Amino acid sequence: MTSRLIDNAISVVAELSNNVILHVQNATRIQVVVFREAGRICLEVWDPSDEIPEARRAGDEDTAGRGLAMVEALCESFEWRRDGHGKIARAVPCAE
Repeated sequence: MTSRLIDNAISVVAELSNNVILHVQNATRIQVVVFREAGRICLEVWDPSDEIPEARRAGDEDTAGRGLAMVEALCESFEWRRDGHGKIARAVPCAE
């Protein structure tokens, strides 16, 4: 496991968790799961909202709105799905 992979995984979990705290009003619990699948590290962040977030276009002077773009840049794959009780963000951070 490379230090780049670890840094990317930490940044992705932090950003996805922060998004839940900032944007999900009824979030009394966040669940983070880290596991290996097909030799890759996979991250899943669950929250109780079924609303799928949309990436915003941040301007040069904006101090927010870049988080999902950053997550996508740090990951091989990134997706959302509803699970009947909320949603799960699934990310596979880049190793390189």
